[in-house]
Amino acid sequence: MLTAKQAIAFPAHGGGALVDGLKPEKEDIMSPKYRNSAFFNTNLDLMLRRMGVKTVVLAGTQYPNCVRGTANDAMSYDYDTVICTDACSAKTPEVAAANVFDMKNMGIKCISLDEIEKEYK
Repeated sequence: MLTAKQAIAFPAHGGGALVDGLKPEKEDIMSPKYRNSAFFNTNLDLMLRRMGVKTVVLAGTQYPNCVRGTANDAMSYDYDTVICTDACSAKTPEVAAANVFDMKNMGIKCISLDEIEKEYK
């Protein structure tokens, strides 16, 4: 059983809430996330495959936890996996840089929003 302190990804504890200023559009699909990886114990892979998605572009906070966990699972499920580096964060710039370095070495593309917009139109 998780304690309130450990239950950071549960809506009842404020985990997974959208940041101020970010609102889904009516056509957006919302999928609850319960652990570090958005794929773990969710139907995200099924939804993406049914929509014919081949590439996932990730943004989020805490490179070493949620971003990296989701990126690793996306890559493991054979998605072209892209991290939007200027839409992710970590506790320190050094932690962010170390995780980007590792993920690039794993074959995960880590690029800026400008690069994403140019490459994935």
